Amino acid sequence: MDGKPLAEGVVYFIPTDGTTGPKSFAPIADGKFAAAGELSPIVGSHRIEIQSTDDGGLAFDDEEAMVEWVAQGRKPLNRVVVPPIYNRNSVLTADVVADGPNEFKFELSSKRRR
Repeated sequence: MDGKPLAEGVVYFIPTDGTTGPKSFAPIADGKFAAAGELSPIVGSHRIEIQSTDDGGLAFDDEEAMVEWVAQGRKPLNRVVVPPIYNRNSVLTADVVADGPNEFKFELSSKRRR
């Protein structure tokens, strides 16, 4: 994201355009992801969703911890948030082929918000 590897997250492959089968996912670590065997996406067209799992050290919905964090005079957490255009409103796609290689690189920008 913004020219730097996404530290942690998940890439989802969601079949589209006549491709039938289950969606699949691959965990992201230091900007890299891989899925093999039963976890591999099926051959065909996919819509891609990318989500960050970098919570800045505290769970986002842990309100008690957040209140204590602020009461201690700490700055807001530096959470990585992937814009909706790359997840629930994703415009990203990938075509998985049977005779590979299936290598995908997605350039994300924190400025895109659609």
